[in-house]
Amino acid sequence: MRVKSVIALSLLGAGLATGSLAQTRTAKTQMAKTQAAKPKPAAVATYTPPSLPAAPAPAPLDAETQSQIDAARAQSGNFFGTFRAWRLLADKGIAEAEYQVGLAYADGIGVCRSIPIGTDWLRKAADQGYAPAERELGSLYVSSPLYETTPDHERIGEDWLLKAALHGDAVAQVMLAVISTEGEPTPEQYAKAAYWYEKAAEQGKTSAMFAIAEAYRLGRGVAKNNAKAAAWFRKAAESDERAAEFALGEMSEQGLGVPRSDAEAYIWYRLAATNARFMSDGADKSSQRVKAKLSPALLAAADARIETFRTAHPVAPGGGPIPVPPVRWADCPA
Repeated sequence: MRVKSVIALSLLGAGLATGSLAQTRTAKTQMAKTQAAKPKPAAVATYTPPSLPAAPAPAPLDAETQSQIDAARAQSGNFFGTFRAWRLLADKGIAEAEYQVGLAYADGIGVCRSIPIGTDWLRKAADQGYAPAERELGSLYVSSPLYETTPDHERIGEDWLLKAALHGDAVAQVMLAVISTEGEPTPEQYAKAAYWYEKAAEQGKTSAMFAIAEAYRLGRGVAKNNAKAAAWFRKAAESDERAAEFALGEMSEQGLGVPRSDAEAYIWYRLAATNARFMSDGADKSSQRVKAKLSPALLAAADARIETFRTAHPVAPGGGPIPVPPVRWADCPA
């Protein structure tokens, strides 16, 4: 099905993730790279998103309710306690609580799993303009097998994702970009993807930084601009994206968007080759190739800059699996 690649981006709730959801961390970056590898279209089109009224401002909370919300957020490791706390707040119509309860039901966290009940709670929060709920509701309609027989389920899901994206949800923005370039994308679809990738990149999404950099480098969905590509690759590299480090090595070696420099190329290739999470033989060979062109003084200076960069931008530790909450499935209805 066209939407299968979206599943890995769904159900990313704060404080209520499970082991299966933790696997989406690397999937998001990989999907952006997959889109980046697609052929360049013949022409550059433009995309203008539809307008949407701003989400309504939440009603002011009294001190007691705010204290209960703070306490619920603090219980993120206590799955059953967290659900109970959010459930009481959801009954008061608190959008964040309705969202958290919806996530809990949708993935069986601290409560027996029920996607229909989860959907109902997510809709309550989404109807209040709560962007994370709009995103998760859209993701369910797009990717859940439960809704595959629902007429226009993909359109319904994408409409909710669009609302979330317009309300500033970066994950929804990435999801819309991914969806836009599935199948045989048109120039207009590439332009739509580039627009949302850039919006998400501006909010710090590393996979989106890499994707929009590739779009500028290839002129896919935007006018080709090597300087902008290099700038976004640099931001992605500073967020520990090994592929961006390698891309910067190539651009430095070829003088694309940045001054041609074997020393710069060596630095970026070496950073990519020694990235503890994404070691690459190709990056190592490239670093050795340009290293041979450097004088001892230039090499020493480059090595010092590599250490400085790694100190300023340490490699993030690989995320281990998040423990699955101890739900007793035998107590849940089949």
